[in-house]
Amino acid sequence: MMTINGSDQQVPSVRALRRVRRQAILGLALSTSIAAGCENLDSLLAVDLPDQVVDEDLDDPALAETLVLSAQGDFECAFQAYQMVTGSWAGEIQYIHTGQYIGLIRYNTRSPLAIEYAGPCKGTGSDWRPSWTPLQLSRAEAIDAYERIQSFPEGSVTEPEYLMAKAKAYEGYSTLLLSEAFCGIVFDGDGVIQDRSVGFEAASNAFSDAIELAAQASEADATEIASLARVGRARARLNLGDVPGVLEDIDNVPEGFVYYATYDITPDRRQSQVEQLNGEWYTVHPTFRTLEVEGVPDPRVPTEQMDRLTQTGVEWWEQRKYADSGTDIPFASWREAQLMRAEVEGGQTAVDVINQLRATYDLPEFHSTDEQAIMDMLYEERRRELFQQGTKMGDDLRTGRYTEWDTGITPLGRPFGDETCIPVPDIELL
Repeated sequence: MMTINGSDQQVPSVRALRRVRRQAILGLALSTSIAAGCENLDSLLAVDLPDQVVDEDLDDPALAETLVLSAQGDFECAFQAYQMVTGSWAGEIQYIHTGQYIGLIRYNTRSPLAIEYAGPCKGTGSDWRPSWTPLQLSRAEAIDAYERIQSFPEGSVTEPEYLMAKAKAYEGYSTLLLSEAFCGIVFDGDGVIQDRSVGFEAASNAFSDAIELAAQASEADATEIASLARVGRARARLNLGDVPGVLEDIDNVPEGFVYYATYDITPDRRQSQVEQLNGEWYTVHPTFRTLEVEGVPDPRVPTEQMDRLTQTGVEWWEQRKYADSGTDIPFASWREAQLMRAEVEGGQTAVDVINQLRATYDLPEFHSTDEQAIMDMLYEERRRELFQQGTKMGDDLRTGRYTEWDTGITPLGRPFGDETCIPVPDIELL
């Protein structure tokens, strides 16, 4: 046992992740299936759930879809926490609450003592804050779902290729996000911290499997999973410096494509905390307030000053991108893919991409032939286009723009640390 924020909590290593699968399967079978558009709700609600589920109980082809939805549900719960954690670390938002909650302060100050809580993501209260453990859980569940479905007898599962492709896509994204934010990656609880590049390679491989499986599936939604995996693989390849690979994937993402992490106002397990926490615990960072393009307000970063100060004397600004706790959050899109194209090609291609994306919002065009000015503008466009979508920290670490993060003292009077990536949690190594 160890004490976290004054309360005793059991802290398991990631070796214990599969033991909490019972919670994921039973707790998410209802809420995630609703969110994913499950058409068999009546029969799902009629099922008598046993008091205890052992590992062998999951070796049932009838649970194939539920296994995948469980991985998706844990990813979505982890993603809204990841977005807040990395946004606080990399300067999208600032912690301003009067309550001296040490865990949130350590993220905001980029402390080497940043705390990662154990256990599955529950979405509310003190449980929204983990990102490492829930992402590792969604990764483990996705792998488990893939392996079980692959082993089921032929013909016992409807559209097994589609379900396996979806599982591989969520495995890829869980691995990708861990590798973008943390200082290393640990696989399957072996206690060995490997370089972030190993994580990007693993994510790329999972996305490749998803693309191949989606091509074999007849399910209509398989094309969406393929596009999701292509955006993810392009992002992993971008981190690896694989320019031809990035362009290969981007060329196959259809215009207008967007994929969301889905949320609902009820039940609590399905809520996103982004809107609530930005209105109670955080303010929008000054570099994201009242942004314009040549004098024209930029609608991609909607913020509002609340005409009051917090009890700590900090200006209170709230984001208006996400209206409530049920607003979905995009995490893969054609627009992001085009920004990756612009980054690897630069020059006039980057200028054209910037103007193509700006045209959606009737924003003034950008013109330049200076390569450095073009790249500087591109990164600013990416910062605005993907505001509060969990990309800023990974982008800054990839491009070296972490040198622009805040230094000195936070608005609450605490010093910023020297950390860039988030240290791998000690719980992983216990």
